[in-house]
Amino acid sequence: MSPGNPNSFKKFPKSFLKLIEKHNTLKTDRLELGKCYFDFGIFDEGDRVYEIFDGKASNVLCPLHYQDNSDWIYHPTEKNKEGEPAIFPVIHELEDEINPIYYNVGSLFLQQLADEFEIEVEIPIIERPSDPAGDVKSAWWNNLSEAWKQALRNQFENKEKEPTFETILTLEELNLNGTAITDLKSLEMLLSEKKFKLEVIRLNDTAVSDLSILAMAGKKLFSVDISGTPVKDVSMLKEINFLTADGCTELDFATVVKLKKLNRLSLRARYEIKRS
Repeated sequence: MSPGNPNSFKKFPKSFLKLIEKHNTLKTDRLELGKCYFDFGIFDEGDRVYEIFDGKASNVLCPLHYQDNSDWIYHPTEKNKEGEPAIFPVIHELEDEINPIYYNVGSLFLQQLADEFEIEVEIPIIERPSDPAGDVKSAWWNNLSEAWKQALRNQFENKEKEPTFETILTLEELNLNGTAITDLKSLEMLLSEKKFKLEVIRLNDTAVSDLSILAMAGKKLFSVDISGTPVKDVSMLKEINFLTADGCTELDFATVVKLKKLNRLSLRARYEIKRS
């Protein structure tokens, strides 16, 4: 195996470059270190792997390839304790599974090589490094109102269990219908995270009147339901395609006109039936 050219791998972590400086590739019948291209051809838009890399192979660093139709690629945000990207396997039947490990690529290759040849090698388990922003995230949850805490618990199957910040970031839809929340300020920290891809939010029959924080969602947010709320201004929802505003008696229609990308709008009146 001839020495590789590190200039071909300028974006790759140092642990990978050290291997490539000595060897162009390390390869068995099934396993190849140094195969550095990735194909999104069999992925669908909406798959988690597709979304976190915007469907662009140029955004993916793939140091390790298996012949059985799977790859190990570097995570765009997760880091190990050395500050290098964590690595996770992409299996083409499980496009939504993202389970990073925190070894460097050399340790990972040796482990996979040992598994292939059925050699017993014990590599110490490396846990995910502590999150330096962990205290901030804990403080965010602790400072939420009880109404917001319960509203977020309700997004998950176990409505009594306290969700983690990272788990909340996986939500693409927030159903806040009929909750006791009064404003959306609590979403600011979530919306500032690149990983949070809020697409749909439902606020039916809440006291929320100010939607300005939703401007942070950008192009990801495409559907908003504000039926029965005191919202007046929706002009900040410039990227949405669907707006449901049934029974919004205070809504300023001049702000609705500014939503140039709107494909569907519902403004049905709500009637109260009085019994004699």
